[in-house]
Amino acid sequence: MRSIIMVTSGEINLKERKEKINNLVKKLSEYLDFYSVSNTSSKYSVMGPVSKIIEMSKNRKNTPEFIKARALRMHEMNRISGYVSNEAIQVMEKAIDELLNFRQELLPTELPRVMEMIDYEVYFCRRKKNIQELEQIREDFINYLKKTYNNKLNDLKSKWGKQHITDWNDIRFPTKTGKYFKEGNEKQKEDIRNFWQQHKDLGKKIIDIEEVNND
Repeated sequence: MRSIIMVTSGEINLKERKEKINNLVKKLSEYLDFYSVSNTSSKYSVMGPVSKIIEMSKNRKNTPEFIKARALRMHEMNRISGYVSNEAIQVMEKAIDELLNFRQELLPTELPRVMEMIDYEVYFCRRKKNIQELEQIREDFINYLKKTYNNKLNDLKSKWGKQHITDWNDIRFPTKTGKYFKEGNEKQKEDIRNFWQQHKDLGKKIIDIEEVNND
């Protein structure tokens, strides 16, 4: 009678993998610098082709060329950044090659979990960067308003018809499309438009918030 052999996968040795995981997160995040999106908390939008790259990498039958082609096509179909530069392609290819080389080191039982970790760490990295950019723009907008109204908050409250504002920090992000803009009076809208024009003239990045909270 044959004896039954129990096989367990054990814990993934994250200590050994962490340096490579961190490097892959960095490379995939750098590629997304070339992929412009409206600022939103939607993971699908934030991650762009990277989530698809990681998902396809879970299947060892998918070749590097197939994964690169699918990612490139997804990038091209992005309505905001449909143009793909040669530099973007090179960064994408290098990230995919390194991801697939790392895949070869993983056991079948490790692969899904480790890929999921990479996916969410890239999301965290990108979302954190997005939030920091938004907060910097909000601070720039507050400073613009302080200069416009000679640091007199009451003058702004009167012009905007917003008596509930008690501090400059109550000023929200100057969205050009959301409720904050649409529900503002003409003076508030004018200030927001003028701020963004100045922002553009200074060559700064133009981003806005999509009022999307669902994934």
